[in-house]
Amino acid sequence: MQLYQLTKRKGFALVATSVMVLALVIAFSDIFNWLNFPRNPAFFLFRTFIAAIVLLVWLVLNLPPPKLPTGKFIIALAEFSQEREPDGGYNGVLRPEPIRRLPLRRFSEPVQYEDETLPFEESLHGSRFLDNLRQKRRAQPVAALRGEKRAAALPENYARNGLNLATSTPLATRPNRSATQYAAADSTAVSRLVTGVSTNSRLVATNEIGEPQQEGKTRHKFTPPDYLNRWMYVSGARQISAFLVEGIGRAISQAGVDDLAIFKTDYADDSVTAKQHAELNRAHVVIWGWNTYHTRREFVPVFEILASLEDAPPPAGDMQIMCLSSFELGLHSVHHSTSSFNAFVSGLGAYGLRKFEQARNEFSLALIANIMSEVYPRYENPVARAIIYFFLGNAYYYCNQLEKALRCYQEAWALDSQLFEARVNMGVVLALQGKLDFAVKSFIGVVRDNPELAVARYNLGMAYLEKGDFGKCRRELGNAIKINPRYAVAYRGLGISYLKELQLSEQNRSDNKALPSPKQDNSDNHLLYEEAITRIGEALRLKPDYARARVDLGRIRLHQAQSGLYDSEKCYHQASAELQEAIRIDHTLVEAHYMLGLLLREQQDLESAVLSLKEAVRQSRTERDPFYALAHYAQGEIYQQRGQVELAKEEFKEATRARAALSPATAQDYINQGIGYLGNQQFAEAREAFQKALQLEPDNAEAMLYMGVVYQETNLLNQAFTIYQNVMKLPNAPEEVYNRLSRLYLELGDEKNAFDLIKNAATRNPRSARLQFWLGNAYRRSKDETQAMSCYINAFRIDPDSADARFNLAMIYLGRKQIQDAVLQFTEVVRIRPNDYSTYIFLGRVYLQMGQTQEAVNALNEAIRIKPDAVEALLALGQIYQRQAEAESAIAQYETALTYSPNDLRIRELLASAYALAGRVELSIEQFQAVLSSEPSLDQKADAHYNLGVAYTSREKYHLAAQEFVEYVKLKPTDADGYFNLGLAYKNQGMIMESIDALSKAIELRSTYATAYQLRGQLFIAINDNEHGIADLQAFQSLKARQ
Repeated sequence: MQLYQLTKRKGFALVATSVMVLALVIAFSDIFNWLNFPRNPAFFLFRTFIAAIVLLVWLVLNLPPPKLPTGKFIIALAEFSQEREPDGGYNGVLRPEPIRRLPLRRFSEPVQYEDETLPFEESLHGSRFLDNLRQKRRAQPVAALRGEKRAAALPENYARNGLNLATSTPLATRPNRSATQYAAADSTAVSRLVTGVSTNSRLVATNEIGEPQQEGKTRHKFTPPDYLNRWMYVSGARQISAFLVEGIGRAISQAGVDDLAIFKTDYADDSVTAKQHAELNRAHVVIWGWNTYHTRREFVPVFEILASLEDAPPPAGDMQIMCLSSFELGLHSVHHSTSSFNAFVSGLGAYGLRKFEQARNEFSLALIANIMSEVYPRYENPVARAIIYFFLGNAYYYCNQLEKALRCYQEAWALDSQLFEARVNMGVVLALQGKLDFAVKSFIGVVRDNPELAVARYNLGMAYLEKGDFGKCRRELGNAIKINPRYAVAYRGLGISYLKELQLSEQNRSDNKALPSPKQDNSDNHLLYEEAITRIGEALRLKPDYARARVDLGRIRLHQAQSGLYDSEKCYHQASAELQEAIRIDHTLVEAHYMLGLLLREQQDLESAVLSLKEAVRQSRTERDPFYALAHYAQGEIYQQRGQVELAKEEFKEATRARAALSPATAQDYINQGIGYLGNQQFAEAREAFQKALQLEPDNAEAMLYMGVVYQETNLLNQAFTIYQNVMKLPNAPEEVYNRLSRLYLELGDEKNAFDLIKNAATRNPRSARLQFWLGNAYRRSKDETQAMSCYINAFRIDPDSADARFNLAMIYLGRKQIQDAVLQFTEVVRIRPNDYSTYIFLGRVYLQMGQTQEAVNALNEAIRIKPDAVEALLALGQIYQRQAEAESAIAQYETALTYSPNDLRIRELLASAYALAGRVELSIEQFQAVLSSEPSLDQKADAHYNLGVAYTSREKYHLAAQEFVEYVKLKPTDADGYFNLGLAYKNQGMIMESIDALSKAIELRSTYATAYQLRGQLFIAINDNEHGIADLQAFQSLKARQ
């Protein structure tokens, strides 16, 4: 480990050390005198050597422990190396700087080494630097050097980005800066960034504080600060390293970035060594590099980032931006370009501390200094500027300034087309702006060039989720998990996809398929809940401190409590536990405080709810955080509920103001925003967004339609009816309005008008496949399957790719036992939608009904290939294997299904029966006991007791078997088999009378139970009741003869 400079010894420490050394000497002298060793020179030397070794060991053991740097974010700078040849840094040909003996000379003269002379051009650069430093003139005219251009205004193309990069403070004397100093210069062109350079390229001399010098006034003499005097003649890798550490420290201090530490560590000539130094010293970033060949003042820094800088919660959405982990920042000179370097490092530290506004300011300053250094073409590096733009874009992103972030990413990608991270982040910003098609295109381009990039596939999947394409979403998330099986974020994304599908199904109960009964619908919802919980649980298993996943789990539990399908009190308790744990992990997570406030409001704990919502507001990084407005709005609702009208008005006013800052500008943007609110069942917000869209475009049919949907979902049926009627009068009325209005009639119990509406619309537009499909559904509701079949056939004749029409037609064929026709339609569905795993499951079941086992296995395997966590397919495949007595194959399918759905008791029951078939009775017993330890239904509980009794009987544990059968007959008192098995268990224990009673009950329940008569007759004879025994045996023979 790096040994730091030892603390200075105090006088007491020196005295104590002297006394200890004297004591050791005396002790060794006494020991050797006591041993009476012969006195000779060799022995004296040996004794001296031993004493020196002991003293050295004592000194080493008593050295003070190394003092590790302190700070929440630590940056290490490894001592730079030196190139052995031109471009040696890129070829790995580096060495430590040789230690040179300097000749005696005056300190006021530049250092000249005996074995080398500085190039003429570099000496001129150094003289010009000193002259500029003394005169404090950043943009004064300079003598044209050989091969060098005069300073001039920046090219016009640098003004195209429109970024807030201006600062009114000269770079040489930066005071402490704050965010407000950079907030007022958004419109300043980049061509005016250089102090003293006007837009017409005329160079103006400046005075000491950077202002234009007035004629007739003499300039005051500028005295450089002490630290610049000390580093006036920086030369060589060691001095460059020390100079940079001090310069970065000053930049950090001036920027006011607290909890950030910079220190210098040992020499490193490659990234592996640099990372080792950083890990030993618990640094989050390490900078190494080299002094370029045959120069003494130029260097190339390389950054290695060990911390996960992209783990900060995003300002909105669920996508993940990328950060760079290793990069080079181009050629720098200690005299011309350290301002850019120091500001960048300071910004990187602020970024690591999640102080994004400070990071934005520092990266902006680094970009300004980098642009200014263009007057020296030698130090111009497009890749380095691309990196600065990239980090500046990330800072803007976390500040929720998406438009500026997008411009930065575009500039970074234009400067370095290999910087695919900028393209990924560009897609994230586009998605947040609602430009999903452009975002998908960006992600697809990155995936095509980098197929093994899990983050790009994850973001592509989440973009598909925003578009409502759950199949493509889960496919891409599955691909991301295949690339990185420990990618917890992707598992969370899968959970979110199931949650959104559940919300969509509850908001819009689709009749696009077989019109399930309410019981089936609830079963589907249960399955979606379990899938969402399982996926997010897997994310937490991989990453237990994943706070956002715990928030999602809390949201699901809250949704369960409000659904009426679960024990609400239990779900509220589970949701509260998850949200509080998320806050414990990351108390700055705004969404956790907001969700906890909503939960407490549901439980009528209004005081605690207000406190949580206030904390959400306090933790919001900016007013542009979407939860800032939501938290104020929720507080307003609570105050209104409590009758505190004035407070409610203030909260609603602040929420409205914050929403206005986030509001899009066009009607379509408002519509997209409203659709997002609808997906989250935020009906008030959705209604407000659609109203704003209609204010901009009063006849926008889509906005009117969705306004009707909001009214319908909030049970304002009259308003919804009026809206739909108005939409149908528009010349461009969408077809969806007929489906919506028809469903509204059904909710009102008016089936005739619902049917007539669809029928009339289909008659007016007979070439509409969607209307034919909806008409088929209407006929099916009215039990007219013949007409329904005709409509479905018309639908896919008009549109051969109408997969839903083919699916519903196949379901009718199944009901009519027209198995071959059903198979034909299902086959067409999977041709149109090759990734429709659910249709493959139906196809497998149909093949099984036809007795085509191998085709069924192939179809189910295809479903599993598309969706590895398709539990229904795994169970169906396992049951096929179980019927074929392939117990081990069945067990493999059931165990896989159990990993995806550990709370599904059906899987445990099937797995237990497969274990029993394979003779692994103990494992079978474990699974049945696991079923009982859960919360099984009545039938599941009874079956578990019955099967446990059978398993214990096979193991000759008759007393345990009897206990299980007793529990079974309590739950199923009319089941004769349960009483028979109970009688058998009693008989095997020698409990004859109890066995006779149980068998008598079985015969009472089933008078034709031949085996019960036989066993009871044998027991009567065993107790010498021959009359009853013979009668039972005769009854047994009679019943057997009838069979």
